[in-house]
Amino acid sequence: MMDAKKNGLAPVSALKYLFKKPHTVRYPKEDLEVFSTKGISPNYRGFHTNDLEKCIGCGNCATVCPASAITMVKDEKVEPKRKFATKYRPVIDYGRCCFCAQCVDICPTGSLQMSREYIHSFHPDLSIPVEEEPESVIKDFIWRPDETNSDNPGYVRVEGDLLNKTIDFDRTDPRTKPAEERKFSFAKYVYTYSKEEAEREASRCLGCGHCVEACPNQLHIPEYINAIAKGDPQESLDWIYKRNPLPLICGEVCTHQCEEACVVGIQGEPLAIRWLKAYSASNVEDYRKALEVQPGKPNGKKIAAVGAGPASLTLGYYARRLGYEVTIYESESKPGGAMMWGIPKYRLPKEDLMKDINTILSLGIDLKLNVKIGKDLPIDELLKSYDAVFVGTGNAKPMTLRIEGENLPGVMQGLTFMHLVNEEKAPELKGKRVVVIGGGNVAMDVARSSVRFGANVTVLYRRRIVDMPADPEEIKEAQEEGIEFVEAGVPIKIYGDKSAEEIEYAIASLVPDPKGGRPRPVVDEKSPHRRIKIDYVVAAIGQHPNLDFLPEEMQKKIGFDGRRVPVDEYGRTSIEGLFFGGDLSNRRQDIISAIGAGQRAAKGIDLYLASQK
Repeated sequence: MMDAKKNGLAPVSALKYLFKKPHTVRYPKEDLEVFSTKGISPNYRGFHTNDLEKCIGCGNCATVCPASAITMVKDEKVEPKRKFATKYRPVIDYGRCCFCAQCVDICPTGSLQMSREYIHSFHPDLSIPVEEEPESVIKDFIWRPDETNSDNPGYVRVEGDLLNKTIDFDRTDPRTKPAEERKFSFAKYVYTYSKEEAEREASRCLGCGHCVEACPNQLHIPEYINAIAKGDPQESLDWIYKRNPLPLICGEVCTHQCEEACVVGIQGEPLAIRWLKAYSASNVEDYRKALEVQPGKPNGKKIAAVGAGPASLTLGYYARRLGYEVTIYESESKPGGAMMWGIPKYRLPKEDLMKDINTILSLGIDLKLNVKIGKDLPIDELLKSYDAVFVGTGNAKPMTLRIEGENLPGVMQGLTFMHLVNEEKAPELKGKRVVVIGGGNVAMDVARSSVRFGANVTVLYRRRIVDMPADPEEIKEAQEEGIEFVEAGVPIKIYGDKSAEEIEYAIASLVPDPKGGRPRPVVDEKSPHRRIKIDYVVAAIGQHPNLDFLPEEMQKKIGFDGRRVPVDEYGRTSIEGLFFGGDLSNRRQDIISAIGAGQRAAKGIDLYLASQK
């Protein structure tokens, strides 16, 4: 058959198109009735729409776009409603866009969609709010109802499908012992991931890095999770160690604020970032050998650290890597600070704790135990003997209840109780009635430890359970273990002749915070009062720093207000060569924040001593 293109009659046959209506619309001038009559092609996917209220600016759409058609643009007018959301919003270049809709598939909030219901102008700023929309944009943005195929919404993503790969929005948590088994034992009750479990959980990561912004020390979280997904825990640990030399400790007891920012958790459950870190650290026996960690070339300078908690240990690690000679002074018989004495073994086994600590000490740090600065050795002597001094003693001074009867035998502070527990000197609690006052992690540790000793435990908290600062899983597991919670309970008085026998508390009214914070408990004459019999009361309502080892004039000079020491970004105080870090100088008061403070102080001391040359 002769090719139609070479047929001499082809030009004549083309004349038939003169009498047909065009398939295209003379946009934007043609009447909408013509458009509605012609309809939209059934295969037309539509243009992108973005719900700016839902969008969190994670940038996953821009990362996945195979045509590089999406750019994240900062819009200062956006007021993010979700915690950790950014002001960045996607702008789509339709000259590049291939309408594959992978960006729609990967959007974790579902804010990015496609619609056949209208035709966009090709103005590049249409996807985000603009201060003053150009007149051309207003004219070219025309509503086009799809009457012919009204049942076809355009491209709609299939939930759970991403780039031909199933996204599991359901989290794989580590296996745990059941409550009836674990509540009578101080053995670790959370099992480390298996290789298959870890890789499955790690494969859910989208790699956007939102978690990094939420982490107080900005760990390389997507990188170490990706290494786990590839089956390489050693590479994962290498990424962790760049900013955190206490990986197993953080893997087991970190407050994991990063998980609050995880975008997968918007429509599903957030990645188990903390437990993935624990998996990497647990699967590398010798950190130093595996990561080839060595101290730096000696530079002849000496640093002293007061307190062997996470801030000082981290400072020591990074300072040794820079070549400094480091001595840590600790008043207790073992290093670790609150990690050693304040956290029960069922959450942080001592062998796991010492695995991290011994790796740091093996770099050549001189640890001097049972030395009380201010008593055995004046702080002034440290400042004279060392080129720089770092103080990371944490918060060791408990807050008091300020109620009648709190000095009776049988009433103690939360950290005091946990110290006794970790020393294996806790009082006999089997069958005893214990009331724990407070709602933080220390209160949960006290309550759950008491249950393991056989006590009947009640937690008294002055707000609602949902307002508790303790980790939600700690609260949930405490409830599973049979601990009773009393909401809006404010202690009034402790009764007893020779020891605590009864506690009176009021049920407060909770007044909403106009700024959206936790409600304020109010006790007045209308508040009902109740009394319950007790054997022990443990107050776990917070701690303050104890700087009694510093002379009073030195405390004034550094601006200590009884709660916090003001420092610059590197922990430097107003006294030459004196640095502070950890709970003494930050509001979060958790391990990862202390690690960050120690790392920054190491850099600050290095800069300070370099300037002294």
